[in-house]
Amino acid sequence: MQQTREEIAGSRRPAEVNCLLMPIGGGALLLPNILVAEVIGFSAPEPLADAPAWFAGRTEWRGLTVPLIRLETLLGVDAVPGAGRRIAILNALEEQTDTPFLGIVLQGIPALVRVRAAELEEDPEEGRGGPVLRRLRYQGQPVVVPDLEALTASLQAHVA
Repeated sequence: MQQTREEIAGSRRPAEVNCLLMPIGGGALLLPNILVAEVIGFSAPEPLADAPAWFAGRTEWRGLTVPLIRLETLLGVDAVPGAGRRIAILNALEEQTDTPFLGIVLQGIPALVRVRAAELEEDPEEGRGGPVLRRLRYQGQPVVVPDLEALTASLQAHVA
């Protein structure tokens, strides 16, 4: 008897996933560490005229120009810039894109965590939409799983 694709994928799920818990204004992002290319120190980005408020500008990373997003602005949260800011350089999910990497401004140093599915709960008070794939609670703390496909599409539509 032949297994379906979902059954095969489900049987290969790891018990734990290495993730980065990345502080942003109003909470934290939670992403598998494989999606994070590097976390770098913050440097003032090169602004782009007439860009949306959530677009912080462009930053240089390893000889590439990377678009930089203020995710807090997209989430409707005020972020007070702190001395510990960082930039998370993320791998874009779309292979057919002019933007293979995107940056997100962080408000501190990320923490490496090993996450089990049982440790995650849906956040019943929050919804999805916009830049959010899921809103969860990890160890009681609200976390956001960003929708990287939507962010990449927004960059392509508004900033390309």
